[in-house]
Amino acid sequence: MFTVTQQRPLQLMYPEGQSVKNIYKFNPTGSYKYNGKTQKENGEIYGYFGDIQVKLLNENRIAVSFYLCVGAKSYNSGSFVDTLILIGNTAIYKPLDCDSLCTITFKFSKAGVTTIHKALDGN
Repeated sequence: MFTVTQQRPLQLMYPEGQSVKNIYKFNPTGSYKYNGKTQKENGEIYGYFGDIQVKLLNENRIAVSFYLCVGAKSYNSGSFVDTLILIGNTAIYKPLDCDSLCTITFKFSKAGVTTIHKALDGN
């Protein structure tokens, strides 16, 4: 038995008219894009890509739309849309159909959001 931990920082794209200070202090609402390196080759995209959309619903709940793809050749991907509890700057997603250790933790900051994926099976 082993635990796979992956950290993939995402870069925040600020909604028009909002500043870093306003979003960080109370509101993680925004569009986040994965900051990985991709390359196109023969019409295929190689490397990870994806995004997260977040909307603050109240002081301790957010709506999240998450998508991540591994790119060519398999184009394996994962996604979900859910509401999560926000405690401070952290929210945790736990799929109902996964092992007991399977979680994706979202840590919001001035720089964006960091995701940490933990699972018995890293696939």
